[in-house]
Amino acid sequence: MHIPDGFLNTAVSVATGAAAAGAVGYGAYKAREELDEKSVPLLALCAAFIFAAQMLNFPVAGGTSGHFLGGVLAAVLLGPWLGGLVLTLVLVVQALGFADGGVTALGANVFNMALVGTIAAYFIFRGLKGALPRSRFYFLASTGAAAWLSVMLASGACAVELALSGTSPLGVALPAMLGIHAIIGAGEATITVLVVSVVPAGRPEAAPGPGQGDAGAVVAPVLQRPQAVHQDGCRALLADVPHDAAHAGPPALVGFHPSGPRDGGQWGGRTTLRGAPATGGGASPGCPRRQGRRSPAARRRRWAPAP
Repeated sequence: MHIPDGFLNTAVSVATGAAAAGAVGYGAYKAREELDEKSVPLLALCAAFIFAAQMLNFPVAGGTSGHFLGGVLAAVLLGPWLGGLVLTLVLVVQALGFADGGVTALGANVFNMALVGTIAAYFIFRGLKGALPRSRFYFLASTGAAAWLSVMLASGACAVELALSGTSPLGVALPAMLGIHAIIGAGEATITVLVVSVVPAGRPEAAPGPGQGDAGAVVAPVLQRPQAVHQDGCRALLADVPHDAAHAGPPALVGFHPSGPRDGGQWGGRTTLRGAPATGGGASPGCPRRQGRRSPAARRRRWAPAP
């Protein structure tokens, strides 16, 4: 679906480039509101995954091949505008670094895959999601349908651009593009549903957080964990302990009182397990304290040399 250089005329390249630039500019403006330190790692992860997935082609009918688009995946996880920025970044790197898609056609490729295949497809996903019952199954069904439609819409836009540029008649380009990409879209839908379904806590009933798309709960459990890096182990452990229990001592040794030796006897203790009967004669609440002290005679006998 990446259009090379020389296949579009100047008018189509300028028009699609202007539309793409406007959408990317507005997406960058929205990113200032939606992008935070919690969503940056997922954004980078989505960009790396989509970039790698687009480099892998799978065979389809007629000796042709297709590749993953990833627009709906990025939009569902990050929201439409951040998802569009991710696809734009991937396309820029591919065009400038790998000659995958022409530089003069970069605006058209961004228009097709980032604007049509990501942002527009996201609102189709929202419409399907709102019309269907609220459940995980229908959430994934809406995701798969939107992913398939994103490929079809992007390929249709590509065919129209080629026809407007005089490269290929619309009656030839449109059926050929839609026929092949109908099969590619099935692979797109399968991969998108699989990825969204295995991301932790990807539940439609969870409320999305800012900048996190409709699978906002997908992001939260993963991105909140690195905060523990800024705490030491004790603080991270005590973060989940209720305040009332913070000073109650170890949970399994509440009320432990060492009894001390009794004139050369052995050390003993009385321990009360939380929620269990006392052992060793019971234990009184309060701070641990020693119950007895060795007499001077006992200390002398303890350290006296053996006869």
